[in-house]
Amino acid sequence: MPDSTLRPLKVSLIAETAKALREGIESGQWQGNLPGERVLCNQWQVSRPTLRAAVDLLRREGWLEVGQGRRTKILVSGVRSGPSVLTVGLLSPEPLESLPPTVMHWVDELRGQLAASGQTLQVTVGRGALAKRARCRRWR
Repeated sequence: MPDSTLRPLKVSLIAETAKALREGIESGQWQGNLPGERVLCNQWQVSRPTLRAAVDLLRREGWLEVGQGRRTKILVSGVRSGPSVLTVGLLSPEPLESLPPTVMHWVDELRGQLAASGQTLQVTVGRGALAKRARCRRWR
């Protein structure tokens, strides 16, 4: 029987759209400006609010400059070589999809804040992760 604590991580559609945007920018698919919202929404089959949230995430990360009535300007060019990405862990006793919507909102906001500072969020699910005798590493 498979271990129920090992599950694929669910990522938000916003995070996946932002990842696709980053990859397109890094590969040189777009230079100077991003295509319009309608083009990207149709290409990836995502809603405008999802695309706008992903673009805003990249804006906060310093990849894009967004202005009302103007095309979205790409601020980085070509292959981005920077420091390695840091990963922050989150322990949850229950799968994220079974938690209340407000908690999911907080987790998505945390992902966005971490991404803005060059970090990622890894969620580990399982009651054993929060057991009394589980060993934790404390920072001093």
